[in-house]
Amino acid sequence: MNYYMKDNDQHLQTARIAYQIARETLPRYAHAKSPHFFTFQQLGACALVRSLLRISYRDMQSYLKDNEPLRRVLELRSVPDYSTLLRTEQKMQASFDVIMDKLLNRLESLPVQSAAPVWPSYGSSYDRRY
Repeated sequence: MNYYMKDNDQHLQTARIAYQIARETLPRYAHAKSPHFFTFQQLGACALVRSLLRISYRDMQSYLKDNEPLRRVLELRSVPDYSTLLRTEQKMQASFDVIMDKLLNRLESLPVQSAAPVWPSYGSSYDRRY
């Protein structure tokens, strides 16, 4: 898979920022009666990271299984199913672009640590449909 990059620390930093933004903007749970295996904020951060990596939902599930430090950053006790990730993005549809813009703005304001970008360059738009 193409999402394993050399500098995992920058990926973790980006996931940390995505989770922080999700906690600031999303409700703790999508519905009061939802099963509380994951918070909506955790799943929202997963959706943001998945979109940045430009990988499928199944690949994101595998990436989370293989990346224990990422699960720690997102405070995940277990790995969400790919269909849970899909439904989360569908629920976030109205606010996803706004939250992604906040994330990209924060990432752009970080000091550059290396010459090569860690994430693909999106400019002002990106394609969520990968």
